Amino acid sequence: MVVSNAECAGVSWDTLVRVSEPPVATLGEVPDACEQVTFTPDITYGIPGAFLDSVRWEITDGTGATVYASADLQPGPITITGAGSYALSVTAYNGCGSSVATEPFALLEGPSPQFAIDTNFVCVGNSIAVTDSSGGDNLEYLWTVTGPGSATITTPTSASPTITFDNGIGDYTLSVVVSNAECAGVSWDTLVRVSEPPVVTLGEVPDACEQVTFTPDITYGIPDAFLDSVRWEITDGAGATVYASADLQPGPITITGAGSYALSVTAYNGCGSSVVQRARHLPCWKAPARSLPSTPTSCAWAAPSR
Repeated sequence: MVVSNAECAGVSWDTLVRVSEPPVATLGEVPDACEQVTFTPDITYGIPGAFLDSVRWEITDGTGATVYASADLQPGPITITGAGSYALSVTAYNGCGSSVATEPFALLEGPSPQFAIDTNFVCVGNSIAVTDSSGGDNLEYLWTVTGPGSATITTPTSASPTITFDNGIGDYTLSVVVSNAECAGVSWDTLVRVSEPPVVTLGEVPDACEQVTFTPDITYGIPDAFLDSVRWEITDGAGATVYASADLQPGPITITGAGSYALSVTAYNGCGSSVVQRARHLPCWKAPARSLPSTPTSCAWAAPSR
């Protein structure tokens, strides 16, 4: 304004008047992350920063405790650590009013795989069950099986699937990758042995006269490592045991003395057992005290009569 009178020159005076509105705070999204996040808030106030009286920033955790606070209009990078739910809020004030904006975000706990299987030995055609006790948030699973045969997983994305081993004996690797939307996958695996019952095949024992020494010709139908135990036994005609062994492949065996004998071998594993028996008669002839018979008696191994 100009102030004057009829005789004096005018004198000017002025002042500034600020006209504002209440702030309107708008927050951009805060990204979820894996156990830790660093971000710079994306904030607008709807009016120039100079038209604000004050600002209050706050981050609270799931219990309501304040883990971050600031009065800066544009705070720099903020780092929050620790799995949980959080809320970022900003309140802007001026003489016309105030505005609050809130943005939730989550820090997910990374996967910590922990599993148990009900057995690590199974027979072809049978199944194993998995129990999950893994730690972590919003977990996702992807199961696979590798091995010499085929296997079927009920639901490969399940936390606790059932796995059926369809065919093929051998050692299988059961694996899973556990992850979530924010955290990298973590692998877990275990070995499962898949077997069948043994099928014992025993070769012939050579004919002999009064004494025999032989090394059994034996196959079990499955790898030796897939057997739990073996029982060898030779009994005489009275049923007495004259030889016994638990060796998978026993060394040379010597049996002496006239009579009837039976050699048997039984193989065991978790899928079943198999037994084979051979009968034998010694001697080729029975030597009398003074003379030998003109025609010796034949001696051979044969299957026992049934």
